This record gives sequence, C-alpha cells and structure tokens, in this order.
Amino acid sequence: MGRCALCGASELNLKSHLTETHKVKNRRELGLVLSLSRAHFKGPLPCDLCDRGSLSHLDRHLASVHALRRTEITQHVKAAKETRLLGLLAELRSSQPRPPMVSELDLRRPTAVSRQPSPAATRTDNTDPPTDSDTPVEVPPPPPEGRKPRGHPAHTPPHDSQLSESDASVEAETEKWKRVRVPQRLKRSPVFAAIADFQEFNTTGHASAKDLENSGLRKSHVLRYVKYMFSQSESPSWENCGFLYNAANMRRHLQAFHGPMAGLSPSQFDQIGLQFKRLRRENGRQIRSHQQEIRRKKSKLIRPGTDLTAFLRVARGKIPRLLAKLQTRRNRRTLYLLQGYTAGYLAIISGHRPIVFLNLRKSHLDGADTDERKRALVWVDRHKTDRTYGGACLALDGVEVSWLQRLYEASAEPGRDRCDSVFQVRGKPLSHMTGHLQAAWENARLTGRITFRLIRTTIADKAKKNLNAGDRELVCEAMCHGVSTADRFYTAVPEISDMFRIRELRNTAMDNRMEPEPEPVDTDSGEQHTSRPCD
Repeated sequence: MGRCALCGASELNLKSHLTETHKVKNRRELGLVLSLSRAHFKGPLPCDLCDRGSLSHLDRHLASVHALRRTEITQHVKAAKETRLLGLLAELRSSQPRPPMVSELDLRRPTAVSRQPSPAATRTDNTDPPTDSDTPVEVPPPPPEGRKPRGHPAHTPPHDSQLSESDASVEAETEKWKRVRVPQRLKRSPVFAAIADFQEFNTTGHASAKDLENSGLRKSHVLRYVKYMFSQSESPSWENCGFLYNAANMRRHLQAFHGPMAGLSPSQFDQIGLQFKRLRRENGRQIRSHQQEIRRKKSKLIRPGTDLTAFLRVARGKIPRLLAKLQTRRNRRTLYLLQGYTAGYLAIISGHRPIVFLNLRKSHLDGADTDERKRALVWVDRHKTDRTYGGACLALDGVEVSWLQRLYEASAEPGRDRCDSVFQVRGKPLSHMTGHLQAAWENARLTGRITFRLIRTTIADKAKKNLNAGDRELVCEAMCHGVSTADRFYTAVPEISDMFRIRELRNTAMDNRMEPEPEPVDTDSGEQHTSRPCD
C-alpha cells in the first residue's frame, strides 16, 4: 500500500497505477515518482541547517552536530529526500527526455529550495500591520569568504499568491523543518552574534572538514544550552559532556571578548564558572555510565583478528588482478572495489584513520624516504591529529608503493583534469571510503559490518591485550593517538574471561602468606648469623 504522489490515492500497486492511470511512459520519471511516493531515496542528502551539500548519513549529522530529537530528524530527512527527488525531476525535464514527462511535481514544488529572501525584504506595501518577522533583527557579522557558519536560520521564501491552497500547505510544511528553532528575542540579542563569533574563533585558518564540523558542533551545543536557559525549553541530553564543556568555554569567550556586552562583573563571571564546574561534577556519574554503555556496544562489533588477517591475504591477490583488469578495460565497479581493497589493506597494516588515505597525494609517494631494499616511508601531512603528532607515516614495501602508483594512473579518466590525490574519481578526490571498504569486505566473502573505526578498534584492543607497555605505546604513537585515547575510545570493555582471571588473582593474593626470609649463611664457616640488638 502506498500513496500516489500525483493524485494522493492509496494503491496496492503504485507502478501499475502510474503507468495505467497517469500514463507515465518515461522509465526515469517513473522511478523518481515511485521513490517520491514511497519517500525512498538512496544517496547523499543536503543539510540546509548548515549548508552541507552532500551527506551520506544525514540522520547522524543532524543528531551529532545539530542535536535534534528523533522526531525532528525524521521530518528533516523526509523533507531532504523530497527536495532531492524534485530536483532530479527538474533536471530530467530540462534534458527534454523522450518519451516526454507527464508529471508536473517539479513545476509546482515549493520555492523553499531556491533560498529566496525573506518576506520582510521583499514586501512592497505597508498596508498590513507589522509582525514579529518585520521587526529589525540584529544579524551576526558575516564570516570570512569561503567559510559559512553553521546553524544560521534559513530564510523564509516569499509568499506566492498563485499557489493553490494545497501547495501553500506543502510549502509551509517544507519550511517548518528548515527554520532553526531560535526564539525571536534571542535572535535580537547580541548573544546570538557572540555565539557566531565563538564558532568563528574555534575555526582555524586552514580548517579541514572535521574542523568545520567540530566548530559547528560547539556552536550547536552552546545555542541549545542558551535556548534552554532562555526559554526553559526541553533540557539537552546531559550525558553528552560536550554541552556543559562548550557552554563553559562560551562563558570564558564572553568574558574575554564581549565583557561590556554581557554586563557582568568579573566576580559574576567567576560565579558562573563555578556553577558550571558543579554541574559537570554532578553529571559526571551519568556521563561516565553513558560512555561505558557506548563502549559495551562497540565491544560487540569488534572484528576478530583472524578476519583482518584473512582480508589482507585476499587483498594481496585481488589488488594486482583488479589493477590489470582496470588497465585493459575501464569499469567504475572495478575501480570502486580496487579503492576499497587498497584502503582496507592500508588501514589494517597501518591502523590510520581514513582521512590519511583521502589526503594521500602523488607528491607524497614521489617524496617518500627509501632504503636499499626499496622500502619506503610515505609521510602524509594533513590528518585529524597532525597538530599533536605531526605527519602520519605509512611504512610500505616496494610492491605496495607500486600498487598506489598504478592506482593513481588508473584512476585518471580521459578527457578530465587529473588531481593529485591517489584516491580519486572523475578527477576529484574522494570524500569518504566506508562504502568502498564494505564492498571489498563483502567481495572477500567476509561477514559482518566493517568500518575504518572498527579496524582501529580491533588493532588497539589486540595491542592492549597482547603487547607489553612499551610496544603498545609505540603502536599507539604510530597510529597517531596516545594510550589514554586508545583506552577511552578504541579498546573494548573487559571480557568475561578477563574478569574471572582477575578474580582468581585476587583469590591467589588472599591465599598466599608472607613467608619469612631465610637468614644469611656464612659461606666460610657454614654457620648462620643471627642479628643481635645493639648494646
């Protein structure tokens, strides 16, 4: 049972209904209208709250960056799918397909997707009484060129008098989730501009995608906390320690850069800081329990070491064959699998994050340090923890370096500009490779879910269990994180066998008694010397 997107009728067989009743003959149009009727779309979706254009997991982004509730996330994702499908219908119409299109959904879709100026900016008459949206609102200063702060309210499109009643309701429903839910009095407050300045201050000069995401997350946490304090709205999830941590940082930012605007004395700022410390201390137990619960869930997903070894064995045979196949006949599927096998192979032998492989350049391979055995150290300067650990190092032998060089040559497509990235497609560097890795994992006939984080977790967990302290520290530093970071994020919770072994150690410690040390024996006379008290 599904509801037709053209007429709203509920039909058991939507495909037959569209072809027989609405005479939809174009196969591409039929597939898009079916997807629109079922609210189904597989592909990256945009986030209009922060102007991110392509997100593979929009729901996770909305939960982690914008801290939305589950019902809000569902509405956001549904509206994003509808907007994307309507855009594809518009692109199909512009290509003048044959057979011609029958539907007109893209022609009467809401104008919200075009980001028009607000009604206050386009109002031409002053006959209507002023509303709250017509009052002047203090707008935060614009960010530097090339960087867009996240979380700003989306503009409301102008009202179209020619829209029908149903179209106007669809437009209102579409715009409902696009507006950031910020009280009007908060938007008029200089605090709103100070929060935008706080985000800008936490964004470095040459910010990576992760830096921009982190700064947007800090702003989102502060904004939700201020909304909670401002209007006593729903309390944020206090088990996320980032809320109170970032709110405390915002307090210091206000005191340092916006003290006169806040109107608080230094002693009052100190009092607020002490209150934040008290709140963080009171919520420490809840935060720790939440973190332990997350670690328990992650521990169940850790892959056995034998699976990673089996993937390495299969990859050593698959990578040369896929390279040879790609050189004789170009195929997008072959390139997809080859990139997945290569990235998974590098992740297992090095333990690095995928950002290291995404930032791997041909110039890094050319400038690698080599020895007489043709072994190479390839240094990648840009990655997540480069400010702490410097460049990430890949220790490769001659065969593995040749694989990467041949992959770079095979990735270039005729007639397209070639970029310097080793992992690229259509002349542009890849932005993520988790899907490539999963496809290669399934192609190797290995079961279960696999991600780069799970690979790092498995390596860190095995290093903790099987290596001594010195060797484990070397492994952690080579993976560009410390031992404390591994214990906090990557290692699993103790298994049943580990805890029972500790239990036996406790019992052994209680059963053993301290035996007196034997008295020293004089080797010359064979007599024992007893200690005498001094006179």
